[in-house]
Amino acid sequence: GAFSAASAHSVGARGTLDLADRSQTVAGLTNAGRVTLGGTSGTRLAISGNYVGQGGTLHFTTDLGGDGSATDRMTVAGNTSGSSVVEVTNGVGSGAPTVNGIKLIDVAGTSGGTFTLDGDTVIDGRPVVMILLNSYGKYTRIADAKRVRTWLETHSRVASL
Repeated sequence: GAFSAASAHSVGARGTLDLADRSQTVAGLTNAGRVTLGGTSGTRLAISGNYVGQGGTLHFTTDLGGDGSATDRMTVAGNTSGSSVVEVTNGVGSGAPTVNGIKLIDVAGTSGGTFTLDGDTVIDGRPVVMILLNSYGKYTRIADAKRVRTWLETHSRVASL
């Protein structure tokens, strides 16, 4: 089934919104619970208004590979605010170098929200750092600055895929 593209939706602290691999458009989204796009890469969640994170989780499936890898994606036509945790599950990717990275969240308005990567991402036994950019790709928002800094300080070189 489809959600109403004209309605804003709210996910409570104990709630789950599971798109079940079906792309959807909503007018707005407030997330204090869990939003799961699905188990197969390629699902789209389009928000025509604003996204408000209230400590909720966004779960994406991505084929971790090069720049053109299949991935779930959330697009926000309005602004983002608040904080959210981002979980990424590898679909069928085996890792590859990227130039631009794999975009999970695209914000057309003001990207005022904080999206923190949950846990450590590892491909072929090597840790991976993910960095989130705003809609212009200029202002870098590091998902968890303390964890990234600690990782960089304890590794003699940055591993390339």
